[in-house]
Amino acid sequence: MQSPIPCESTLVEATATSRAEQALRLVEATLPHLCGLSRQVRLVTTNRVPVAAVAASGLTAINAAVFRTIAIPDAMYILAHELMHLALDTHARAGNSDRLTVNIAHDLIINDMLSEELHRAPPLGGLFRYRASERSLEEWIVQLHQSGTDGWYCWNGDDMPEPASSRSTLSKALEDAGVFQPVELPQSEPPLPSTIRGDLISSDEEKELEPEISPFQRQALTLLTRRTAVRTASLAELRKGIERAVASPTGSTCEAKSQNVEAIRNAYRTPWQRVLQQWIDAISPSQRDYARASRRVGTRRDIVLPGRCRHGWTMHIVLDSSGSMTDELPAALGAISSFCLASGVSEVHVIQCDSHVTSDRWIDVDELARFEISGYGGSDLSFALDQLSLDPEVTGALVLTDGCIHYPRTAPRYEVMWALVGRHRDRFNPPYGIVVPIDSEQAT
Repeated sequence: MQSPIPCESTLVEATATSRAEQALRLVEATLPHLCGLSRQVRLVTTNRVPVAAVAASGLTAINAAVFRTIAIPDAMYILAHELMHLALDTHARAGNSDRLTVNIAHDLIINDMLSEELHRAPPLGGLFRYRASERSLEEWIVQLHQSGTDGWYCWNGDDMPEPASSRSTLSKALEDAGVFQPVELPQSEPPLPSTIRGDLISSDEEKELEPEISPFQRQALTLLTRRTAVRTASLAELRKGIERAVASPTGSTCEAKSQNVEAIRNAYRTPWQRVLQQWIDAISPSQRDYARASRRVGTRRDIVLPGRCRHGWTMHIVLDSSGSMTDELPAALGAISSFCLASGVSEVHVIQCDSHVTSDRWIDVDELARFEISGYGGSDLSFALDQLSLDPEVTGALVLTDGCIHYPRTAPRYEVMWALVGRHRDRFNPPYGIVVPIDSEQAT
């Protein structure tokens, strides 16, 4: 008894999945820091994605028609690209920004990184800008908001492989010789148009593509994927750090070893933008549906200025305006300004402090890059942090400092993130809050 002949669509999906699995094994061999993520992804074939897309939990959708015939090295590049979205935490980094804009911004950064690693151009007309990875995600988001993203796609479809024949050359020869009669396979259904623009899968789209996974299981998978992503990013930096140390050893053998230790220690720092985004997600107050007056009136009581409808929230920043921060503040404020613009922060409350509070202002986000610094005297932030404690609406404060400061030894009632700049930042170890070293020149 003959076994039933599988339909053509099933054969296409099986072939596509098999080639994708081969490509993932090639990713592990070529880019070993992506091994952890590669072994966590779950492949699903669908016509809803033009080429490939990935969800926060690791679900990776591939277009069966494309992956059935695409060259394995090209498939490897594409799947490595999707894994890099997980490694860079693109889903969480979006914040309140448009998801597609964040997607395209990271596409540019990722393809530049992969092209340098793999010494080749992206396949299928993939987005590419030379040295795009030298700029931060937030800088790209701001530029894309200004220039627009119409017509931008991760994979533009150039050089798309032609569909392969369903029968091999040997099968055709045997049919022509009359050895066996050709079998007509049932016609597959016409492909559905892709409905996911970009290559990020939203939570709603993920539920449709993988309905058998419960919300609890999906949440657990997402958490596991994010933990693996942090290790992946750390291993990538570790690899680069060791390569730099080995490539240019100077001095004695002991000195070369100390450089390796420094590279290892620095490599395990999670990029500060990602930590800041997660901190914001944890402390940001829920949106309100009632109007409020503007807080910029100050001490005047004879007028009331209208407040704005806030789709974002206010970020409270304490600036260390001591003399040691003279060279650090401009670049650090520029990095924070780019992050705020990209993350949907609607207003910034800035308190400057050296030996006392020198300025207390509420400003628009775009004013932060042109902010006038006053002070450059002492280095005691206790007054500023205590002043914020008087406002019951403050849920968190970002303290921008070089760490050479005095501060309250008792934790305030709100969350604190210490954003450290300058060469002395490694010596700062406060008893509370999250400490994140900021490198304003580093692209992430």
